[in-house]
Amino acid sequence: MPSQLLVEYLDRANAQYELLNHRVAFTAPEVAEYTHIHGSNLAKATMVKLDGILAMVVLPAHYTVDLQLLAEELFIDTARLASEREFEYRFPRCETGAIPPFGHLYGIDEYSSIAFNAGSHTELMVMPFWEFDRLAFVKEVPRGVTPPCWTPVAEPTSTRSVYSGLH
Repeated sequence: MPSQLLVEYLDRANAQYELLNHRVAFTAPEVAEYTHIHGSNLAKATMVKLDGILAMVVLPAHYTVDLQLLAEELFIDTARLASEREFEYRFPRCETGAIPPFGHLYGIDEYSSIAFNAGSHTELMVMPFWEFDRLAFVKEVPRGVTPPCWTPVAEPTSTRSVYSGLH
């Protein structure tokens, strides 16, 4: 079942979205395969600790968070991946690993860079990116994520990621 909080929010905002049911999947490649959506069109939420503060980085599912670049971009000293134990309590009624990328619904100040988990490992929410951008209240962070097989020879062209700070 998708996050009721998310569905109610999107319905109140008259958002365009679609829910797709699929087999249980725990990785973006599995979700892409089961839903026939290209991995570059999937978003994933990665939980990190930035100078000790829990935060969410939302990025294309086939990208990875470059913690050093992210720290430099945000002018902070330390960035590390958060353990599930450090954040699972912040997302009630969502399965760990299937957190929707709408941090502000869970008390997250959002700063920032589609299809995404809807709060379970069997449902995907699909909406135009402009709807996500309109409803998620994010600011773009131009660096801090890397595409697959990217070697830091030069600046990446346009990587769009979303940073959401948790307090």
